[in-house]
Amino acid sequence: MVPVFVAVLFSLAINTDAARLLDEPLRAVDDCLETHHKNMQSDCLIEMFDDYHKYKSGDACSTFGLTGTTYAAGDCIKHYTRCIAKDKTKFCCTSIHCYGVKMGLGW
Repeated sequence: MVPVFVAVLFSLAINTDAARLLDEPLRAVDDCLETHHKNMQSDCLIEMFDDYHKYKSGDACSTFGLTGTTYAAGDCIKHYTRCIAKDKTKFCCTSIHCYGVKMGLGW
């Protein structure tokens, strides 16, 4: 009887840890989605640029040919404003890319 009891407790502990680990990235993505692009940390900018199309409908950011793009002062907020107003993936990806470039991510 004791080995079964121990096995059940061990199984519950593993499942609880697995559920907790699976839940953490989802909270992080939610935090990123709710954060103004200018306030995002580099990990959020990278996550959003790589996987924005998974959270909002539209094309992947990599399809817009943004690599090597440079931005003038005021460009990032312009793209962010369009992202919010029009909810278009291209504007959101450009905003995220712009803030990443300004942060020095080397895109």
